[in-house]
Amino acid sequence: MEVSIEPLEVSFKNNWDKPIHRWYRFHAGCSSEFPEKMIDLLRIEKGSTVLDPFVGSGTILICAKERGINSMGFDINPFYLFIAGVKTCWEFDMDWLFEVITSLTEELRILFKAKMLGASNQKPRSKIDNIPRYIWRYFSPEVLEQLSILKEKISEIEARQVRDLLLFALASILVEVSKVHYVGETIVFDKVPKKNEVPVHEVYVQKIWEMYLDLKTKENIRDKGYVKIERGDIRDLDKLVPDKSVDHVITHPPYLNNYNYLLHDRLPLYFLDYFKTPLNERKLRDLIIGSVTKNKVTQNFIPVVDDVEKIAQRIEKFGDIERCKAVLEYFDTMESFLEMLFQKLRRNGYCAMLLGNSYVRGVMIPLDILMSKIARKIGFQVVDVCQVRDRGDGAFQHLYNGKLYESIVLLKRV
Repeated sequence: MEVSIEPLEVSFKNNWDKPIHRWYRFHAGCSSEFPEKMIDLLRIEKGSTVLDPFVGSGTILICAKERGINSMGFDINPFYLFIAGVKTCWEFDMDWLFEVITSLTEELRILFKAKMLGASNQKPRSKIDNIPRYIWRYFSPEVLEQLSILKEKISEIEARQVRDLLLFALASILVEVSKVHYVGETIVFDKVPKKNEVPVHEVYVQKIWEMYLDLKTKENIRDKGYVKIERGDIRDLDKLVPDKSVDHVITHPPYLNNYNYLLHDRLPLYFLDYFKTPLNERKLRDLIIGSVTKNKVTQNFIPVVDDVEKIAQRIEKFGDIERCKAVLEYFDTMESFLEMLFQKLRRNGYCAMLLGNSYVRGVMIPLDILMSKIARKIGFQVVDVCQVRDRGDGAFQHLYNGKLYESIVLLKRV
């Protein structure tokens, strides 16, 4: 089968108006068009098994499920696993769910109406027991109290899947009702306070019904694929997936950069109690591939591709030993990952990876080319390498000596 990739839209912002995908603005994700086009291009059949070892917000697993394709996904970020798990759970009795949401909506309307009527004689609670103190500063006292009440009401729901759905809805509106807004991969405090703030429970109820209507669009899909989601580090892929058990891989690995991806999701990570203190945050940050410099490269690591070592040496000439080691660490990890992936794929299985180049100390790192060369050394056939998105409109584009772009690298295990 001859396969070649054509340019397509891969930015996650294209998911913001699509059912299910739009539930949470996941900045590091990919568009649903990427897995959909790969499924079509590779003619992946119903009942096949697709692996996404960097599950993120679950975009690839959602697309596989609605096509009747089985999928498995792993991630080390517990909030991402929660997102992906809720977004791929469509097995509700929709009539019953309608009654639950209708009842909750009315209960909240009565509760907050009574609260607003008595607001002039009350002061906001000074202590919010069910919300971590660390994130109090991100909300006004009034909003914090409303969030606390909503979180407490949701905890009373006995059915776990419904409780998770309702809690996810609450987590997804946190930034909208806070004192901050998104800027790229992080959040920053508003310079001017939000005007005419809508009561939190109204924003929340609107979100719940949006999610309900999105689930209705999946109600009549027959032969949905089976989804397996587990916490796991791709450095332990040998323990997570049996050899020759995967038909195809579609994935969007982290890029080689110095971003702290946790900043974007800090509010829900604390709000949902995954983090109790900044120490918890730092420990998870140290595990994330490519996002920080950790100096944990294997001793005497020699890249299978000479270009990697040359790039690291160019960065070292700038006197930045830390970044030099971070680059070597990244490729050490990705080289091992591709070796394990080769063992997990069945013969004639494809691996489609969405990758982005980057600059470190002004040195351009063409991740698509380097990963292709590593894969070829391991034994993969490199079917195609196609640039699909120009990232030249970024805020810091003027700092680089060339363009930032994203590519799809298509490999085959022969």
